Amino acid sequence: MSETKLFSRGRLLWWAALCLLLCGRPVAAQEDWPPASAVRFGTLGAEQIRRIEADGATAFLVLQEGGLVAEFYFGRGAQFRAEPAQGIASSVTALLLGSAIGEGRIGGLEDRAARYLPALAADARDRITLRHLAENGSGLAWLEARDLPRVLNGGVNMKRYMEGFRLDVEPGSRWRAASGDIFLLGMVIESALGKSLAAYASSRLWQPLGLTAAGRTPAWTMDVEGRNTLAACCLHMRPRDFARLGQLVLQQGRWNGKQLVPQRFIEEASSAQVRFDGVSGATLFDGYGLGLWHFTYAGLPGTAMLGEQGQAVFVVPALSLVIVRLGVRGDAAALAFALQAGVSVAATPQK
Repeated sequence: MSETKLFSRGRLLWWAALCLLLCGRPVAAQEDWPPASAVRFGTLGAEQIRRIEADGATAFLVLQEGGLVAEFYFGRGAQFRAEPAQGIASSVTALLLGSAIGEGRIGGLEDRAARYLPALAADARDRITLRHLAENGSGLAWLEARDLPRVLNGGVNMKRYMEGFRLDVEPGSRWRAASGDIFLLGMVIESALGKSLAAYASSRLWQPLGLTAAGRTPAWTMDVEGRNTLAACCLHMRPRDFARLGQLVLQQGRWNGKQLVPQRFIEEASSAQVRFDGVSGATLFDGYGLGLWHFTYAGLPGTAMLGEQGQAVFVVPALSLVIVRLGVRGDAAALAFALQAGVSVAATPQK
C-alpha cells in the first residue's frame, strides 16, 4: 500500500497525534450513556478546546437532555482516573441529607444538630440546625486555612475534633466557606443512620446511578480511626460519575423512575438561601444554597457543585444542560470560560 494513500497507517497515526496535540481527545459515547443527536448541537472550536486545556483542565464533558454533546480528556488515562472531589463532596453530602430526610431517617432541615450529636447540647451550640450546617452558617470558630489541613493530614479523630469547636457568632448570622460544617453534617447523617456516609452513598446514590461496576465505585476516605467519613472532601470519582451527579440534580433528584432525593429538597438546595450582596459583579456565583452554589449566566439561573483545582459541575435547567470541568488547576476565569464553552455547544430545547 502506498505511503501517500489517505488512509495509510502512517497518515492515520499522524492525524491522531495532531488531534491529541491540538484539541485534546474526544471520546465516543459508551453504551451506558447515549450520545445526543449530532444534528441538533454545535461543536467546540479548536480555540475553545485549546483554551480549556491551557486553563488546566483534565476533563470536559457536556450533556444536554441526558445525552452526551461533547467529551474531551487532556492527559493520558484521564477518562479512567478517579479524581479527588474536594468540595464537590460537600454537595454529595447535602444530597445524602436530602435522601435521609426523604426516607424519614432525619426529621428535617430545622432539626437541631444536637439531636444527633448530644455533645452539642450542653451549650449555645444547641441552637445549630441542620439547615445552618448545610448552608455553611453554623457560626462555629472553624478556620478553613487552619483546620482543614489538620483534618486532611490524617492526624485527628474527626468526632473529638469537631465536637471541640465553640461558637464564634450566632448560628445563621454569618456565611463563610466552612468544610467543618459539612464534616459535622456528615457526622449527623452517620449518627442518624447508624452507618458510614460512604455506605449510605453506595446504597442511595452509587448503585442506582450505576456507579458500582468493578473497579469503578467511588471511594470516600475515612478519618484516622476509620469511624467517620470525611464528608467535605476526599471522595474519588471518575469524570462520568460527576456528570451523573449533575444529571441527578437536573432531574430534580429522580433517576430511572425512582426518587433518590426529594424534589422539594433539590429545589431548595439549588436556590440561593444566602445571597452574596455586592459581590455578584466580581464573581460568577451570586449565592449559596444547601451544599450547592447559585449563579446566573446570560440571564439563565443555574446551580453548581464546586471543588478544588477548578472542579465544577454546572447545571442549567432552562437548557437541560450539565457541564463538567475537572482539572489540576483553574481560577474563576477558567470556570467562567468552561461554562461559556459548554453553553455554546448546547441548543435551546425544542418545545
